[in-house]
Amino acid sequence: MTKTFFKATQLFSFEPFRNNPESFHEKLRYTKSKMNLSALMIGANLKEDESIHVREVCHKLDIKTYLWYPVLADIPEAADIKGLELRGLGDEAASFILETQKESGEDFGFLCPVKAHDDTGLFDFYQGYLDRFGFDGVFLDKIRYPSPANGLSNLIGCQCEACRKRYKEEGLNPVELFDRLLEKLKTLTTALEMQAVINGFLPELKAFYAFRERQVTRLVSKYIKAARDRELSVGIDLFTPSLASVVSQNYDELCRLADWAKPMLYLKTMGPAGLPMEFASLVKIVRGLNARMPEGEIIRFFKDKLAVDLPQTLSAIEKDGLAFSVFSDEMNKAENFTPDGITTFYPGFEAVTFPPVCDMTEERLKQYQEEIRKNELPGFVLSWDISKIPEKNIQVMEQL
Repeated sequence: MTKTFFKATQLFSFEPFRNNPESFHEKLRYTKSKMNLSALMIGANLKEDESIHVREVCHKLDIKTYLWYPVLADIPEAADIKGLELRGLGDEAASFILETQKESGEDFGFLCPVKAHDDTGLFDFYQGYLDRFGFDGVFLDKIRYPSPANGLSNLIGCQCEACRKRYKEEGLNPVELFDRLLEKLKTLTTALEMQAVINGFLPELKAFYAFRERQVTRLVSKYIKAARDRELSVGIDLFTPSLASVVSQNYDELCRLADWAKPMLYLKTMGPAGLPMEFASLVKIVRGLNARMPEGEIIRFFKDKLAVDLPQTLSAIEKDGLAFSVFSDEMNKAENFTPDGITTFYPGFEAVTFPPVCDMTEERLKQYQEEIRKNELPGFVLSWDISKIPEKNIQVMEQL
């Protein structure tokens, strides 16, 4: 029996359809007719009546529904997250996230995974969604630590009381570790020097990041078990493989828990999880520590260390994004991270018109299609919000 090609998209906000709910029905019906939509991830921040309406429309169109639930950032407003916030290391560093993105409802303020795991109120809030609504599955998002886009302080967190206690129990001292490492980085001028310094700190860095990976996996396992107990299908949102370790996502361990995973391969997005934004943020972080180190040397370090084909200048990264060949490179890494085929990958790529964060064109979407075909992938997730995907872009996907 031939397996159905999986085509999904996401709905973050119902705001554009609020004054005319029928327009959502029309948009979804058009999407179903053009690309035979398999599933819709429905944002947990929708009001209850909106969520009910969306699920009813999906049911009429034979579209599976997934609860799109953000676990560690941008939690629905009704949740009590006081005291659970992640605490960065050192002074608060400037975020690189564009105001346009924040104003759309995502500020990417993260919770501490250790405290989030232990907080029964937060977990009960999530379970309430599972029990009240008739979703076919759950799609867990933001199951990670902050990314480079959040700035240096949050990137190397958390330093809350609960985490400091755990660090002490496991013989870790990230404050002292990063004090020494960052001081060293301030004196360098070449990519080779930077590589040598990182190599010298590698055992300590691996221990710190392994600790963080365990906290993410432990939390995700708890949330997935709740979905499994209700016989729900589970998908997970993952960072692009080259940067997964930076946000402490262990592909092998997380993929063993889920039915499918969506690597975020956003090659042209200047927003969190977008490869241009994240690599540009890494370059800016290092430049902020060491203005003497040439921009080209910093880019060369990340290009070599992470095996990613990066443009040669910061302005090119921000303006042009990454080459479409990186899509195949990242999918190969995802497969290598999970050698025994433990999950199915449905990569996510951007299709939204949301300047200046992203302004996807039909021509670029056709190039994504070529990458999907080349890699013989079993499906994809058209990202990241159907309300911002123009019909012309949906029509292009009819060809896949």
